[in-house]
Amino acid sequence: MNLSGKSHYALAAVAVDLLTLVIAIVVLSSLTERMITPNGVNALLVAGTFFLFAGGIFIIRRMKVAPDGTSDWLTKGQRSALALFFAFIFSLMLAWQLGFFRSVFQVDTTQMGEGGSASYFLFGPGAWLAFSLLYVLVFAFKVKPAIEYGRSRYWLAAVFGLVTTALMLLVMVAQANVIAATIGAAWWGIITFAVLVGLFLPPRFLYLSRVAGLKSVPSYAATISILILLAILAAQMI
Repeated sequence: MNLSGKSHYALAAVAVDLLTLVIAIVVLSSLTERMITPNGVNALLVAGTFFLFAGGIFIIRRMKVAPDGTSDWLTKGQRSALALFFAFIFSLMLAWQLGFFRSVFQVDTTQMGEGGSASYFLFGPGAWLAFSLLYVLVFAFKVKPAIEYGRSRYWLAAVFGLVTTALMLLVMVAQANVIAATIGAAWWGIITFAVLVGLFLPPRFLYLSRVAGLKSVPSYAATISILILLAILAAQMI
């Protein structure tokens, strides 16, 4: 049976999901152990991965819509809301690795002064949130498609977008594992699954809407694939 172009692109997403699961089995425990202790190196790792991820989403939006695809699967307002949710969660993750949540209860106005304390609580979180808003720019605002469907660059763009999204997922799951170890509650895995769905299903829909259209069998398979991956990654926290 000959596979159509859209089937190839959807199968690429499924293949990346399988590869992500294999990599998670191999490296996730060590990555989690590394991120247990907040430090600047971990913050750079998180920020660098996010920058690649944002670049991957931008590249996906630069891909021209395939013959069976569509670019209007959500309104700008809906995309903005989803992107703001991601930005908020990522800013909390970055704050954790910068040690903000460990030091927040140790701030003493008698030593830092009211101005210093206000700066600590205002400018730090403001800077992290501003950096996180890069995702809003690439996910919600208008991007002119320029990568032609059917060209080798189109495949490279698709793979780059899928792989950078997978990297961001692994880093966020490692951070969720750290929080799970701190909380020690079974319900954290359920919350993590719900949050991961809200964070990573929209990028998958963005990709599939362009390369195959959301209402197609290949897209259904690629959607089920990432939901299974997210469920497996979240289940190990229960």
